[in-house]
Amino acid sequence: MGHSPQLSIVVGTRNRPHSIARLIASVLKRTQGTSWELLIQDASDIPLGFIRDSRIRVFRERPRLGVARGYNLAFAKASGKYCCYLNDDVEVQPQWASEMLYVIEKYPEIGMGIFHYADNVGRPYSASNWCGIPYGNFGCVPKKVGDSVGWYDENLFMYGTDNDLTCKILDRGLAVIEVPSARLYHYKEFDGVRTSNEEASLTTFACNYVWGKWGTLDVKNRLLEIHRKFRNLQLKVLQETDGRAKEK
Repeated sequence: MGHSPQLSIVVGTRNRPHSIARLIASVLKRTQGTSWELLIQDASDIPLGFIRDSRIRVFRERPRLGVARGYNLAFAKASGKYCCYLNDDVEVQPQWASEMLYVIEKYPEIGMGIFHYADNVGRPYSASNWCGIPYGNFGCVPKKVGDSVGWYDENLFMYGTDNDLTCKILDRGLAVIEVPSARLYHYKEFDGVRTSNEEASLTTFACNYVWGKWGTLDVKNRLLEIHRKFRNLQLKVLQETDGRAKEK
């Protein structure tokens, strides 16, 4: 592949070829001015066979490992200075990568940049929030930071990985910052495989696990205090990017 890319884009997919094709098309069209690679962890029953770009690498996942273990394998293979993690049912928006990397490279105290996203069920462009702390449903992390915290907690099969990673980075004393001008659109597609009982069970486990790890009063207060330390930095980033976000 030659020189290492600036950005590694990590995505997992399972039995949604139309979704991953749409994501790939948006990355190819809207990732200008940034060298990148796309690493796809493919747990589909029928392997993807339509990809013809040297910047895109597909890794077959058999048997199915779940989100945490699957993404961690891809993170380990990433060669970019920064790694962002997306879902296969996301469509990147214009300047999504350049806006994010501009902010992260300008402020080295940032351990995670959070993409703002809207969705097809009425959500406006914004970041999610957990206990007063914004967290990265979709985020961008310096690879050395992600490697140092171990990326996703493999006790979590599917849900809660983004909350947990955000908390691990904050716990290292690094800033977690929203970048409103770095935007994604999330189609929130259901893969038709998980049963409602399985979905509820995985969600309940993730909520209980993440809360037990980070939600106790002393731990939560410590994270909030770290987050407040970077309030002025967040305001500065919002001021710098708000105008460009409104133009999109």
